[in-house]
Amino acid sequence: MRNKLLLLSTLVFLVPAAMSAEGPSITASTDKTTITIGGRLTYTVSFTPAEGEKLVIPQKTESIGTWEVKNLAVSDPEGPAKLVYTLTTFTTGLVEIPETFFFYQKGAERKQLKTSKIPITVESVLAKLGTSADIRDIKPPMKVPVPASEYALWLLILAAIAAGAYAWYAHYRKRLEKNLPAAAETPVPPYQKALQELDKLRDSGLIREGRIKEFYISLYDIIRDYIAAVYSIETRDRTTSEIIADLRPKETDRKLVSEIKDFFDDCDLVKFAKYRPDETACSDDWERAKKLVEL
Repeated sequence: MRNKLLLLSTLVFLVPAAMSAEGPSITASTDKTTITIGGRLTYTVSFTPAEGEKLVIPQKTESIGTWEVKNLAVSDPEGPAKLVYTLTTFTTGLVEIPETFFFYQKGAERKQLKTSKIPITVESVLAKLGTSADIRDIKPPMKVPVPASEYALWLLILAAIAAGAYAWYAHYRKRLEKNLPAAAETPVPPYQKALQELDKLRDSGLIREGRIKEFYISLYDIIRDYIAAVYSIETRDRTTSEIIADLRPKETDRKLVSEIKDFFDDCDLVKFAKYRPDETACSDDWERAKKLVEL
């Protein structure tokens, strides 16, 4: 009996120690696995921190993958946090809620975790109600016979148009080649220019010299100019919100837009909020900028 009590007391002290040694964890779950198109489900992301760690609460985004975000509620951001999303979609079939990245922070160090994919079956309302049999196909149009002479006439007209167009093109090309100036120097593609500037910034020594704010201003400008060149939008003398508002209609990858916004927000913290990350965080943000260019 005494030996059993000794073993039990040992386990009582060992279990909390083992639990405290574990790292942070993040899980995702839904209240439903099947919905109808346009219906809503609750998507819950639970973050359990290790000692001294804290979840960086993301701003509400317009979408997660092909799912539209209708609402986001946050509970207990200082401890084991829960992000409760209300989602809907208008795509039928097996629709996944994709892997989603979340940041957590311990002191000045920032890291990320990702959730697992969750497959959801989205059913058509008509298929579920069994009313598809009541809808009949439209009858095909009535065929009207066309005489062969009319086909021949149209072929002659098209041939004449094609011959005229070719003659004009040949004449125009001849004149163009005659007046064509010497070939200009091939411009550097935006992604190649951005990568070159990122390499120069990495080798500039700003981080080593402690000029952190100057490093983040340059890092922000490189990605801002890259976005301006790729998407043909104005980014100079614009706020992050204005840039993202112009970017959304031109980039269909909502995850990429969200990552660009998060990157700009983190740079703004250093530029305007006097946040001073350490050398490791600076190097990690440089890698984030490089990945945005290489996507």
